[in-house]
Amino acid sequence: MTQKCIICGNTKFKHILRISNAPVCVSKLLNKDDIKKDKKITLDLIMCTKCKLVQLQKNNFTESGFYDDYYMTVSYSPYMQTYQRWLAKDFIKTFNLKGKLALEVGCGDGLFASFLNKYGLKTIGVEPSHKFYVLAKKKIKVLNEYLNRDTSLKHHHYDAFVARQVFEHLSNPNKILENIKLYLKPNGVGLIEVPSFTTAINKNRYYDIFRDHIAYYTEYTLQYLLTQNNFRLIKLFHAADNEYLTAYVQNNNYFDSKLQSFEENYSKYKKVVKNLLKTYNNKNVAVWGAGGKGISLLANCNISPRNILFVIDSDSYKHNKYTPGSHIIIKSPQEVDFKTLDLIIISAVMYQNEIIRDLKTKYHYHNKIALITPFPHIL
Repeated sequence: MTQKCIICGNTKFKHILRISNAPVCVSKLLNKDDIKKDKKITLDLIMCTKCKLVQLQKNNFTESGFYDDYYMTVSYSPYMQTYQRWLAKDFIKTFNLKGKLALEVGCGDGLFASFLNKYGLKTIGVEPSHKFYVLAKKKIKVLNEYLNRDTSLKHHHYDAFVARQVFEHLSNPNKILENIKLYLKPNGVGLIEVPSFTTAINKNRYYDIFRDHIAYYTEYTLQYLLTQNNFRLIKLFHAADNEYLTAYVQNNNYFDSKLQSFEENYSKYKKVVKNLLKTYNNKNVAVWGAGGKGISLLANCNISPRNILFVIDSDSYKHNKYTPGSHIIIKSPQEVDFKTLDLIIISAVMYQNEIIRDLKTKYHYHNKIALITPFPHIL
């Protein structure tokens, strides 16, 4: 069967390296009686020609159920405990997560989740390995399950997720990110940490390549994976003396809901403009700003010379010309008798503070001013 890249599905690869005499795995230590049956294997490292992810050849992948009893902990190290405390604090601080809810995918022995809980982020673990589950449940609330659609968690309930030292083991990273989104809020955030293949390359760390790790991520390929799955990368950095590559991300699904509200607000926006002008019917109204935004506003909202007297703009090139679509004359501020105006609508959003200051100090205007964002409103 033709191998497909585990991220992008491409079928073209470049062979990178053959590792001879590799252990069958590094996580399952042997009893004395196991030694006779133990053997070494050959690993082939290949790179996808499209997304550049370096990964094992498919015949090297671990078998189904490999992680049911997986066990490899580093939490006994004082250095690792110090690092995990720092990372927990930094993640919580970065996204202001105190008092919020999180899930940790592949929580291992539960130590990192316990630090998150200690510093204010209420975290539940999901851990498929029974050995890790037994350790983790002494520290945190944890489920002895794989993360999928049927995991015993509430959909779209969590503010954050964590997956540390998980994605290098996965042959289906896109599916796991899809499953994470089932439980994450549309604007939820996350922390993903993997061993740095960049460091392995720079330091000639051939010993970082073993069968337990299917995928080998660099900054580029980790970002590719996240972007492809509609996560917005907030921060990407090396940590723990460059051992790990760490990403802070945000679920970009919230953008879909933003687009929907943007569409729904269009009719509402025009109605607000119409009502504002109706309130000032038979009064003297002008718009300040004959730039792109102002011209677009006038045309889109069907504003005409029946509604406003003129448009004000400081650019001499525009004076005595007419706005496209709405056909309203443009005047210099020096031509305007500001005492006669009842309302000025500022359409030059970027310069509105400067214009307000000039209206009050330079032109001694003291009547009403309206701004156009997020909805038209009178100051």
